[in-house]
Amino acid sequence: MLVQSYEPGRPCWADVTCPDIEKAAQFYGGLFGWEAPEGSPEFGGYRSCTLHGSTVAGMMSQMGPDQPVVWSTYVAVADADATLAKVEQAGGSAMFPVMDVGDLGRMGVFVDPFGAVFGVWQPAVHTGAQIFGDPGAMCWIELTTDAANIERSKQFYADVFGWSIGGAPEYTEFGVGGESVAGMMPKPEMLVAAGMPNFWGVYFAVDNADAAVEKALALGGQVHVPATDIEPGRFAVLADSNGAPFNILQPNPRG
Repeated sequence: MLVQSYEPGRPCWADVTCPDIEKAAQFYGGLFGWEAPEGSPEFGGYRSCTLHGSTVAGMMSQMGPDQPVVWSTYVAVADADATLAKVEQAGGSAMFPVMDVGDLGRMGVFVDPFGAVFGVWQPAVHTGAQIFGDPGAMCWIELTTDAANIERSKQFYADVFGWSIGGAPEYTEFGVGGESVAGMMPKPEMLVAAGMPNFWGVYFAVDNADAAVEKALALGGQVHVPATDIEPGRFAVLADSNGAPFNILQPNPRG
């Protein structure tokens, strides 16, 4: 689906931080068909990836060896500074001051009360991903947090984004305008045992999850969770050739 703008509270962008940006460009180009031309030095070489000529995601190089190799997700907001105030009032914090990104928009990166990092984007010239939900584009974001945090996390994100709360007892769905836009699940025991911090993850839509898993392996990626059927479709948890984890989803046919 082509998107010209995002209603506040909707996920609008995702970008990956990696040690080898050329390696990432080759991986996602092979997996999703993205083009990732070199970025401007003005923005530290940040790359805007395109699919069929429309922007879908971003890539940036690590600023230091201690910076995590991860996908970051961003939610559209009308006012990033006002959102920061809501974050702090609800018990979260900012990783760094809210800032302008040239004439593209205004950005904030925040931490919820349980350590999960998330971004917000106040659009200007850059409104977010121009494709959402189609194969090769972002289709969902999801918070994985300790089971003890679930109820307080519901309240936190409702306070910050005005999200409604729905879903099943074992899986929370956050909503905007009566439509689910993001999810939350308790951290699986294997991640708890591994000491994995709480995190927001991104899902990209694919036509065929099994074929995408095989392609990711051939491109130097890894499989954390093999292709598995769930209620919305068939999903897998992968890591790219730099080690950044992400999810793919082959949605069930509509209708």
